[in-house]
Amino acid sequence: MKQLKDFKSGVRSDPIMAGQVALLSEDDMADIAIYYSVQQISQGFAKNDANIELGQNIYRGGKKDTQVTACIACHGPQGLGIPSAKFPSLASQHAMYLVKQLQAFRQDTLNEQTGGSAASRANDYEGMMINFTKSLTNTEIEAISQYLAGLH
Repeated sequence: MKQLKDFKSGVRSDPIMAGQVALLSEDDMADIAIYYSVQQISQGFAKNDANIELGQNIYRGGKKDTQVTACIACHGPQGLGIPSAKFPSLASQHAMYLVKQLQAFRQDTLNEQTGGSAASRANDYEGMMINFTKSLTNTEIEAISQYLAGLH
């Protein structure tokens, strides 16, 4: 529901989703959120050539050299999130989607550093994901995304 509201209000920007939510009422969005909340999650998979070990190390242990917290702290050992804290489940999510989202969170920091205005994502609670992604490389983002895609 939060994400649908953020797309509708423009807090979260995506041209495809903006068109999808434009005509939705509050009740429509609630119905969609309820529908998706009761669906079974399909088992995901990682690419065979992915650097799963790197992704697992960052997910479980963070990056001490840049003081990046481990993903496991908010998304849990199995990537199922912490619903009561509104931390989402990430396990079995499509890797390409995760790459896109992590890069969008990181872009907020890049825009701030360079004065740029590239599309970014900043609708996370107190900038937690922005802080997490600011020092990740593309290789690390891909590795985390592939690890999560196969986590189940």
